[in-house]
Amino acid sequence: MTQSMPVALDLPVPLILALGQAARDAGVTPTDFVILALTDALHERGHPPGDATAGVRQALGLAGDWLDLQRRLRQAGHVLRRHRDGGLYLHDWPFDRPVLPLSDLGYTLAGLTLRFAAPFPGEPVAAPLSQTRAA
Repeated sequence: MTQSMPVALDLPVPLILALGQAARDAGVTPTDFVILALTDALHERGHPPGDATAGVRQALGLAGDWLDLQRRLRQAGHVLRRHRDGGLYLHDWPFDRPVLPLSDLGYTLAGLTLRFAAPFPGEPVAAPLSQTRAA
């Protein structure tokens, strides 16, 4: 698996502002947006980055909810499963064998739950706190 490393770029302010807006519109972080844009541009020019997780990262970056994420991951040959340690694991599809913890790609169950405003499918939904007032 390809490791990530920080990179500093001198970009014009209007480009940075446009990047921020485009990432917000897509519902992803600016970093994920840049990764997706660069990956797409490299593929178009015949220079794919060779990262086996590129399709997974694209699915994670573009998905609008859990079901959309699972659909996109299956198209990339993967699926998410809950692990006994409580985290999410990427499995291969259709064989359903564990590949790696999703946290190795920088994503967590808590982060995706907040992003999708819903628990992972199959998770029990917590009952709302009662709103009783003291007399």
